[in-house]
Order: sequence, then structure tokens, then C-alpha cells
Amino acid sequence: MSEHVQITDAEIAAARERGKGIGPRIIATRYSAGKLTVEFENGVTVSAPISTLDEFAFLEKLPSDAELSDVAIWGGGHYVFFPRIDVSLYGLHLMPAHCKEKHDH
Repeated sequence: MSEHVQITDAEIAAARERGKGIGPRIIATRYSAGKLTVEFENGVTVSAPISTLDEFAFLEKLPSDAELSDVAIWGGGHYVFFPRIDVSLYGLHLMPAHCKEKHDH
């Protein structure tokens, strides 16, 4: 017999507040000409060729430009998500270490 867990609106709101303190969030992302560009709320912009990102190394074939162009910000601004290929990237893993310092929201 499985138990159902009830999560209240207050618990969801509290979790979202805690998430705001986890590094800078992503505010914009785009794919163009083989590169992913991600902009963070602290002013840092990171751009990298898709072929250099570990999450794509295990795919049987590199996704098409059309598949990669469908990109979204997900998880409250902490992930870049490619829905057509079901791949997500954690934003802070894309950012150089010296740019991850906490900041005012």
C-alpha cells in the first residue's frame, strides 16, 4: 500500500524562497550556430559550443539545430531545458567558479 504525501501551498512557497538563495538564476538562454548562450541575473553571460557540454556526450547523435533551438529556462531559473530531446543542464555547472558568488536579488 502506497502512502500519498500532502504538500501544502505554504511548503511550496517556502521551497521556492529557499531556491532563490542557490546562486544566480538564469534570466535568458538561446541556441544559435552550434552554441548555447546563457545569461544569469548577476550579469554573467556564458557561451559554449554544444559539443563541449558533458550532457550531450552520451547521446547517440548530436541533436539537430531545430531540436536545440527549442530551449527553455526551467526549475525556477536553475536549469536550461531542451524539451524536444529531454535534456537539462544545471545552470551553475555552466558558470565559471569565480562568477558563482552570492549576490543581492
